[in-house]
Amino acid sequence: MTIKKRKLRYLLLLMWITILIFTSCINKRVISSKEEMGSKVKEQKEELEELILFIKELEGEWVIKNRKTDLENRRRSYKYYLDFENPLLTQIVETFSVIYLNKVLESDSCQECIVFSCKSEYPNTYWGFYYVEDDQFVGWDGLRIYYPTEKEGEGYIYPAVNISGVYYTEKIMDNWYYYITKF
Repeated sequence: MTIKKRKLRYLLLLMWITILIFTSCINKRVISSKEEMGSKVKEQKEELEELILFIKELEGEWVIKNRKTDLENRRRSYKYYLDFENPLLTQIVETFSVIYLNKVLESDSCQECIVFSCKSEYPNTYWGFYYVEDDQFVGWDGLRIYYPTEKEGEGYIYPAVNISGVYYTEKIMDNWYYYITKF
């Protein structure tokens, strides 16, 4: 093989690797605003509602994580999302950069709340969106709010329970809400 052919092969290999890295970075972009989050939830409404039906069939409360290493030594029932072999779950986790998906059962109301906690660009910030059956906003970690909240803009704000921070939630559309907690 001549030196020119070898150089050409290396150049083509380098270009192919560069394209793979570039496209993987584009697909892993983190959602960066409340408006973008709301818009994506609305765009993916049918897929999200289909995923909710799948999730409701799973028994009990649990958390689905996006990294297998996070599953060790946990008290709750943690599961790795790829273990479900559900393409829709994989698509939603990757589209929204979901860190964990939490299914919460309200014991006094028997309402299910499914929280999609997404990757944030900012430290000390948890945010994402959630689905709740009775279309009533909920507090931190999908639990019902039983104390006063303040109206702020289109949503509600209140001190987050068990943490030193503030929780804000806002309706995106029926049964779907945006949330953010800052410490």
